[in-house]
Order: sequence, then C-alpha cells, then structure tokens
Amino acid sequence: MIQKKIILIYNKMWDCPLDIPYEQIPPDYIITTDRNLYDKADVVVFHMPTLYHELSGDLNKHTNQKWVAWYLESEANYPFLKDQKIMSLFDYHMSYRQKAEIIYPYYQYDHIDIFHKEKRALKKKGYDGIKSIQQKPQVRIYSGANEIHKNRFLW
Repeated sequence: MIQKKIILIYNKMWDCPLDIPYEQIPPDYIITTDRNLYDKADVVVFHMPTLYHELSGDLNKHTNQKWVAWYLESEANYPFLKDQKIMSLFDYHMSYRQKAEIIYPYYQYDHIDIFHKEKRALKKKGYDGIKSIQQKPQVRIYSGANEIHKNRFLW
C-alpha cells in the first residue's frame, strides 16, 4: 500500500471554502484542513495575512516537513511579507508574484480551440492584414526587470 502524502491547509484564505475538485487531487495525496494531522503532514500551507489570528503559540516544524507561505495580497498592505526574518521560515512561497516558487495567479487558463470557430470573421474588401501590419512602425521593448518581454515588438 502506497503511503499518501498529506498537504495540510493550516488556515484558509479569509475563511473561504477550499474548492479543490476531487478529480484534480492525485490519488497518492490527501489535502485537508484538519489540524490534528499537523504532525503527519508532509506540507503545511499557511495563508499569511490571516495566520496571526490563527496561531495560539509557536509551531514546531518537523524534520522533512515543508512550509508554504501563501498570499495574494500586496506587500504594501502587509509589510511583514517583506520581512526576511519571517519569510525565511518558509520553504516555498505561493503567490501571484513571478518570483514565487509556486505561482497562484488571479486568472485561470481556458482552452480555446482556434481551429473550429463557430462564427467567421468579417473581411473588409481589399484589406490585406499582413501588409497592413508590416507597414506599421516597430518598436523594440527592453526590460531589465522582466526577460519575458525582451525582443518583443509592439505594433
């Protein structure tokens, strides 16, 4: 029998329900909010902005246990998120920020089948889209902070 990995959500985001579809949880994992499983948990996820109100004392981090700091809030509103003394207690950060080890975006991916359209796009008579784009000025965008945008063009 395979030993299941336990992921404990120590405190939920603003007491919102945990909406994780059962079919998306791998069979060898358990995701729970039952704090009685803290000592057995492989991973413990803490929602940082509400954690202070949830703790009644210090927690001991067990050997091989991974702690995750989870937040979607701005560091401007929660300055302690910039405090290295606090944030260094965690093995991983889960946030909307690009520097986080686990990206938790505000958006959801949606598959769009571009090859089977329901409607056709209108085409203006005599309009050549490619030629029109080629005639527009091209501007190179360089960003030292974000390599993703390097060498992209704006039309």
